[in-house]
Amino acid sequence: MAKRAGVAVSTVSRVLNRSGYVSPGTRKKVLEAVKEMNYEPNQVARSLVGKDSKTIGLILPDIMNPFFPALARGVEDAARRYGFAVILGNTDNEAKHQEAYLRTMQQKQVDGIIITGTNVCDRMVQQLLQQGMKILLIDRPMQVEGVDLVACDNIAGALKATTCLLELGHRNISFISGPLALGPAKDRLEGYRRALHTYGIPFRNEYVAEGDFRYERGYEAMQELLTLPEPPTAVFASNDLMAIGAIKAIEKAGLQVPDDISVVGYDDIMLASLFKPALTTVIQPCYRMGAAAAELLIKRITGEERGGPQQIIFTPALAIRETVGGLKQ
Repeated sequence: MAKRAGVAVSTVSRVLNRSGYVSPGTRKKVLEAVKEMNYEPNQVARSLVGKDSKTIGLILPDIMNPFFPALARGVEDAARRYGFAVILGNTDNEAKHQEAYLRTMQQKQVDGIIITGTNVCDRMVQQLLQQGMKILLIDRPMQVEGVDLVACDNIAGALKATTCLLELGHRNISFISGPLALGPAKDRLEGYRRALHTYGIPFRNEYVAEGDFRYERGYEAMQELLTLPEPPTAVFASNDLMAIGAIKAIEKAGLQVPDDISVVGYDDIMLASLFKPALTTVIQPCYRMGAAAAELLIKRITGEERGGPQQIIFTPALAIRETVGGLKQ
């Protein structure tokens, strides 16, 4: 290209990177050569020089869960506004896949990484931070200093869901949790317990079934709960996919929602309002969480945000639809 324009390579570099003085005439010749040769800048090569790839990584645990595509869309839309691209990695809830994606993104010279997943690799994240990588977590706090966090108040959300059922007169309320090794799952269990305590209802271990945030486990867990000597009259599931699975199990048993059993979910995925009966659920603002995460990470990358670690915590709301009703006397 330098030869085509009749200038030095350094002059081409100054024009393309908009750095240093270049006369208007010379700049015009370089840009004409760029157009004639259909030149596209090599972003990776430029990042090696400028330490800026204008790319961030996003690591998700399960792209099949509708919560995460909505979150990813928030990340992508916000990143695009700042001129950044997003590289996506799906781990299928496997720590080894997450670690592999972290290595790959480091090799690809991304400027920062957003992580939300079942198993956050604390050791590797610590190493990346020490090497200068900017990292932000969504909904997954970890024991590493210097990491920003974007989350929703899971205790408050579970408290609202369980309280809704208690106010309708239910006392035998089951809870289908997420994997209890996860912070958000533990917090939702805590919110459930607090609501029961407030109403003077004893916590019963047999009413808690551990799940995995997938439809199939919601179905299986509900089948197990229906075999109890005193089956629940209401169930709170830790996400919408498990709640829908629970509803299908209830219907399979010849019962009706909410006439026989009320159901509340968590997340408010798009399917929640379209499903019949429309699902009562805790609204977790996944798109806004993704957008806030990308904006904060990019501000860290550009130096606009230089303070200590931040926590952006969203407050959940409750969407009351067709799957809850008063307890039959």
